[in-house]
Amino acid sequence: MASTFKNLSPNDKISTKTLLHEAIPITGTIVSGTYADNNIKDYSHGMFQSVYDYPYLSSSANHIFDVTVGMANASALSASSPPAVAQQTKKINLYNQMAQVLVGYDRTGSIQQFDEDGDLSTGDKLNECIFLSFSRLLVKDEIKKGSFNLELGVNSDYTDPFSKRIKIIDESADTSFKVNSPVGEYGILVAASTAGTNLTNNTGSLANGVKCGLIFYQAGVAILSGSVFDAAGQAASTALTCADGTDNTPAKTPTEKDYIILISRDGTKRVYVHVDSASAGAVATGTVMTSASDTGAGTLGATIAALGTCIAVNNNLSTHNQATILNEIRLAILDPNGHTAAKFTLGNSLTPAGGVQSISITQNSATSTHHLGNTVVTEAITAAEITIANFSGGGSGNGILSSSVGAPQMTSDSYANSFQSLLTGSSISGSADALRHRIYNLQFNNTVELNSSIYFCRINHNEYNYSANPTYLSSSQIRVKSQASDSPVSYVTTVGLYSADNQILAVGKLSEPLRKDPTIEYTLRARLDY
Repeated sequence: MASTFKNLSPNDKISTKTLLHEAIPITGTIVSGTYADNNIKDYSHGMFQSVYDYPYLSSSANHIFDVTVGMANASALSASSPPAVAQQTKKINLYNQMAQVLVGYDRTGSIQQFDEDGDLSTGDKLNECIFLSFSRLLVKDEIKKGSFNLELGVNSDYTDPFSKRIKIIDESADTSFKVNSPVGEYGILVAASTAGTNLTNNTGSLANGVKCGLIFYQAGVAILSGSVFDAAGQAASTALTCADGTDNTPAKTPTEKDYIILISRDGTKRVYVHVDSASAGAVATGTVMTSASDTGAGTLGATIAALGTCIAVNNNLSTHNQATILNEIRLAILDPNGHTAAKFTLGNSLTPAGGVQSISITQNSATSTHHLGNTVVTEAITAAEITIANFSGGGSGNGILSSSVGAPQMTSDSYANSFQSLLTGSSISGSADALRHRIYNLQFNNTVELNSSIYFCRINHNEYNYSANPTYLSSSQIRVKSQASDSPVSYVTTVGLYSADNQILAVGKLSEPLRKDPTIEYTLRARLDY
């Protein structure tokens, strides 16, 4: 027990942080093949699948990662009517669960969707996702930024998946990661070809490449967009259709304050509201409306005004035929206050004619993106003769892979073998099996954050020259002195760090004793890691 203590000043202490990294390689043969799937564990709840590095019944097995899939309520696939085996509700719940944890809620209390470029307010959303949740045993404190590399086979032939490959990387993540997540930092995943020229854009750069997912570093979760297993194709489109272009029967045309809501690929929403010019005062086509705006016989009202930016579509609803009404909707969409031609490409205006007539509406899309606008169209038109469907055609067949590669066969089935078919017609485990079949290689570096407190224990020339060890004295004489005039000598073997009330907190042992006498000064460095 020490009897003499020396206080440490603030200048005698420093705190440091060191990041230690370990390479984690996971070959595709471990994920699928080496152990004939005996290292793959499915559960009765069917919510996810676990992958081990050895048959999971063995005590030597280590958990590597979990895999599952999900889709947003906003996904075009969620509106389908799949069989019970497809677990549609579970897939939607899984997406929402992951989103609320990793992305959080907006100020209205709604769960935010995963965003392709991390800008949660606007931009393309990841509606169909594959989730890889890595074991903490591998991730440690976090995945090192810029080290993630997942190589996938994208050849169309199911029996030969790896002759064409792409890699998914978090390029430039060490300097361009995002921080607007409740669980810490995350990066944007981009794709590049590794065997063959397989992408619509092969740059593989964060600035110009094909974005295809997110990676949350501290959470140890990678999210892949379903587009990585889909080929490029046509943009999403719909059509305004009337049953008879020359028919002007009021019962077969819209009524005042009927509306349609269109949402463009970038999220711009407009509510196109019919106003009746048969009554004086109705606002002109293209006018941005408020709740007090004149719609003919009445005003817009707060309920419709709350739906979004309302744009007037002015027609004489008593005399105009169906084709003329469609032409006026077209003008409203192209108006500077509407979506404009920058958002939608519209077909030519109609010359009224008997029979069905339509005006096409196609989402405009940038060449560097794969989301082509399968947005929901809200139609509130009482006349059944004028219709418009949801945007479609931008889902299956429209991905990051080039059209020359084609959408890969995700299963051995000759027909229902696309990733979209899996989401709408297969179990979560079936989707996980299909993904594992396509993993060629996976690697990243983990990170261990080592925090240290370093104490500099300074011994001046006139300090600690005597030992507190009882054996230091013999008959009241210092054992290490031959004559009374000799300088005192001691040997330092241990450093103790004490609290303010002299309670021992930490002990450090020297590798060998240090001789100490009045001619020697020391600075001993004690480091505490945690």
